[in-house]
Amino acid sequence: QRSAFHTQRRPKVSLADYAERMCKYGACSPGCLGLALVYMDRFLKQTEGYRLTGLNVHRLLLSCVLVGTKQWDDTHYNNAFWAKVGGVANAELNSLERHLLAKLDFSLLVDKSQWHAYRRTLVAWDSV
Repeated sequence: QRSAFHTQRRPKVSLADYAERMCKYGACSPGCLGLALVYMDRFLKQTEGYRLTGLNVHRLLLSCVLVGTKQWDDTHYNNAFWAKVGGVANAELNSLERHLLAKLDFSLLVDKSQWHAYRRTLVAWDSV
């Protein structure tokens, strides 16, 4: 299933390096990254049959981190900056953000119990 997040060619950068680049240049807080994972999970649940691939995961992660930093962090960079970090055009990132928010039905709040459940899962993954 294709979506707005699909690209024609697989990015040359690994997902781990891409995420590291976002953390390094975007100065993401751990909370922002946690929210990005919640938003990615919500997106996948809302988009039945959607599969993450090398053609869509980078842009989806970028969009989730962008929205996460706006929701979590008191200060954050603008979309033009994030577009440069992510290697996409600013207009494209704006479109990806709108697409993500629409799929999430603009529901960005995460209640305390859900936050702790995701946190426990991440901590468990870290110990594997």
